[in-house]
Amino acid sequence: MTGQAAVQQVGTVARLGLTPLKGAAHSHPERIAVRRDEVVGDRRWALIQPAASEWRIVRTVESPKMTAVRARCAAGGVLHLELPDGRRYLVDGAHTGAVVAEYWGRPANVHLVPGPWDRALSELLGGEVHLVTVDRAGAVVSAEPVSIVTTSSVLEVARRAGVSGDAPGDGDGDGHGDADGDGDGDGDGDGDGDGDGDGGVDDERFRSTLVIDTPGLSAFAEDGWVGGRLQVGPVELIVRQRLARCAVIRIRPGTGVVGGPDPLKLLAADRVVNGEVVFGLGAEVAVPGEIAVGDPVHLTRA
Repeated sequence: MTGQAAVQQVGTVARLGLTPLKGAAHSHPERIAVRRDEVVGDRRWALIQPAASEWRIVRTVESPKMTAVRARCAAGGVLHLELPDGRRYLVDGAHTGAVVAEYWGRPANVHLVPGPWDRALSELLGGEVHLVTVDRAGAVVSAEPVSIVTTSSVLEVARRAGVSGDAPGDGDGDGHGDADGDGDGDGDGDGDGDGDGDGGVDDERFRSTLVIDTPGLSAFAEDGWVGGRLQVGPVELIVRQRLARCAVIRIRPGTGVVGGPDPLKLLAADRVVNGEVVFGLGAEVAVPGEIAVGDPVHLTRA
């Protein structure tokens, strides 16, 4: 019928990712909840550092060791932190003064949560930092609340590098199950490792909310989804843009060290838009709900 929307199943949810502490390692729960303005629990904590006469949110691209910190939230909002040297802290969220911190040119209202973790994190990153709670969902998220990559495109990056492309859950890292990437650390013990190891390319580098398994699609087919809607279980997403990428994707997942194949170089030949490398998608939430691993993903184009 003329004017009828075309619906296509483009894949299934292979992996989910989020982190309560901005910049920390992702965890991979089996299920997440999304609201119109956030993935619930994602990046509601951050670190701040002094900068001239103000505070600013610590930038992962400048502090790659942040990605080796493991964080998860437990009942009652308690934050569990584990540093690479094995030190662990329980943070109950009791905060003191409110401050305003700069986040890439915009203000973010945060509250200081002082404790011994501040000194430990400062030692790790090599400069003064303080743990804070973030007042507003999305305040320290640079683009849309939901980010998406596809397995077809990750495999193409691996092909260009001449190395393997690890499927979700196949990373050969250190095998800690409670927080393997940039997610919120649900502590579910999924044991899927820390990413791409020494030579492969894993979707973990891209720190996405959703990894969609797309065995029937060509690489970068998701570019054509911009402007469309994705039905993921009961959740409906509006795809707004291709995501510009920075040097964070050069960091080996779970290690805090830059190394291995350089995705920015591998994508630079044909993936530059307005001077920036693009990879994956940013999406807003039209219909909130829960997304689970294994949910079918349907694309609707007008």
